[in-house]
Amino acid sequence: MTVPRRERIVELDGLRAIAILAVFLHHALHVPVAWAGVDVFFVLSGFLITGILLDSKQETGGDKRTYFGQFYARRVRRILPPYYVALIFASLAFGWGWLHRWYWFVFFGTNIGESIRRSHLSLQPLWSLAVEEQFYMVWPWVVLLASERWLKRIAIATLVLAPALRWLCTPLFHNHFPIYFLTPFRADLLCAGALLTLAWRHNPEWAKEKTAWAFGALVAVLATLLWVNRYASWHATSNTRVANTFLYELTLIGSVGLLVLALSGKGWLGAVLRWRPVRYVGMISYTMYLVHLTCLELVRRWTAGGRMSNRWLVMIAAFLMTLGFASAAWYGWERRILRLGSGQKPMETGKVAAEAM
Repeated sequence: MTVPRRERIVELDGLRAIAILAVFLHHALHVPVAWAGVDVFFVLSGFLITGILLDSKQETGGDKRTYFGQFYARRVRRILPPYYVALIFASLAFGWGWLHRWYWFVFFGTNIGESIRRSHLSLQPLWSLAVEEQFYMVWPWVVLLASERWLKRIAIATLVLAPALRWLCTPLFHNHFPIYFLTPFRADLLCAGALLTLAWRHNPEWAKEKTAWAFGALVAVLATLLWVNRYASWHATSNTRVANTFLYELTLIGSVGLLVLALSGKGWLGAVLRWRPVRYVGMISYTMYLVHLTCLELVRRWTAGGRMSNRWLVMIAAFLMTLGFASAAWYGWERRILRLGSGQKPMETGKVAAEAM
């Protein structure tokens, strides 16, 4: 039996905050394993988008026009305005060189473009957005046409096929970037989130029953990743079958464990995720993600050779700049755009912000 449409799960805002802070620390201080914050975003997006689509399928009775119209209208409001503002911000700061390859950016193919030729650092976060947008072009059809039983089978098949593809295709590439950037090789993360949605909808207490497993898996994964980063030769930039296949499986398990713990809402982690400042960072994390490297690079240039060149001071200044930009965008226009067509009052914007990245 399917549970009714749920209210906003506030802990997921907190989980977004953990993900964006991890990505920021990776780029600012090269913290080991923190790059996996992007994988947390992917699993969370698979969870949220699948739930949204299943709710819409139920409410519209499978009417394609309404089902797709509602979904893509929400995606446009959520994704496009911050995306193009971030693109303009990066261009004003570092130039318009990306226009030579404008089609990758306009049509959300930056993950393909990045696997061929790297863009300026300020634009590199856009690859993960392209992965999600490509997923959004396919997954709504799968959810609409498949029963929940078949949806589960398709998600499980993807969990098997994606690492198999990484193993088979690694020798075809000179470096690890295509494996890291291209959607077929990362789709298992999104489908893992979809499986969690199916489990959650049929038993809302499921996550609370799995907290011990989730915590144990998370600790084991973190310990293994730290060992790999310190001692193993198959680290994140290794273009080997072992690294490309199993390293991303570790981050998938860790991301799933984090999401299960967030859904349970139990213990000190649940309290942290519900803490208002943490939830606020999660609420504006999408724009923070889009502009954080632009802010980092600007601060590094402004402070190069000066007393502020200490990397910790640079990190703090860049984080405050990123937080300020995202806050101004949120209160200036983002939440107003999110309200369009939602029928919500101004103080109810938190729920629409609780969608995927």
